Parts: sequence; structure tokens; C-alpha cells
Amino acid sequence: PTDSLTFRGGLTYTDSKVGKYNGFDVQLNPIDFKGNRFNFAPKLSGTSDLEYRVPLGVGMEGFVGGSLTYNSSAFADLSNSDLSRMKAYTLLDARVGVASDKGWRASLFARNLTNEYYWVSVGLLADAAYRIAGLPRTFGASVNFDF
Repeated sequence: PTDSLTFRGGLTYTDSKVGKYNGFDVQLNPIDFKGNRFNFAPKLSGTSDLEYRVPLGVGMEGFVGGSLTYNSSAFADLSNSDLSRMKAYTLLDARVGVASDKGWRASLFARNLTNEYYWVSVGLLADAAYRIAGLPRTFGASVNFDF
């Protein structure tokens, strides 16, 4: 919106459906997949990022920013079983740092600030299900060089 403020965003709507397809679920039961959603395909996903920059002196600027990521619910298997449903989640990240016009940048960041518990995958094996959780709240530092 201004020279100091940058906004980026994206939104995706996916309406995926299986056409005519008969197969077997993970327990080898015959199943008609027609009309089911594709696995790992949330109907709605979006990202947004906001960053504010301010001059700190000759050739230096400070920045502060944050980003938001959203994924609606999705299934981890093509049979769309309740056990494979991954709930919707929203992640909030933040960063602060300095950048030089000489090509380096240093920052501190926090990812998943709200410590949202979410799954990135679900697996089904016979009569068991396992879930792989996304990363919890994470703090770190980053130094980048352009050359």
C-alpha cells in the first residue's frame, strides 16, 4: 500500500471430486470412490503476509512482519474416512529484523505463535491410525546473504 508497508496474499478454492473409480480402502474393502474429495486437497487455503519497513540509517532498514496461513479440513485418504479427516487450522507467524543494502539480512522469528495443534498427515494401517502433527510454537534466528 505504501513504500514502507507491503501486503501479499493468496486464496485458493479447490473443488476436487473423484470421477468413476472403484477400488479398495486401506482395509481392503471394496469401495466406490465416485464423488469423494481428493486426498490432501482442502477446499479453501490462503496465505497473507504484512511487512513494515523503516530506514535505520545509511543503507540499513528495520522491518517487522507477520503472516497468516489457513487450510480448511481435508482427508488423508481417497475413501474420505472419518479417521483420515484433518481438521482446519490457522497458523500465525511473526518476524523482526534488519536488512542492509549490501545484501545481508538478520532476523528473529516466531512460527505458530498461537501454538495451534494440527495434523499434516494421517495414515491408516489395517485397524490402526497414526497422525503426524505439525510443528508447535517455534522461535529462531535467521541470517541471510545475497551474493
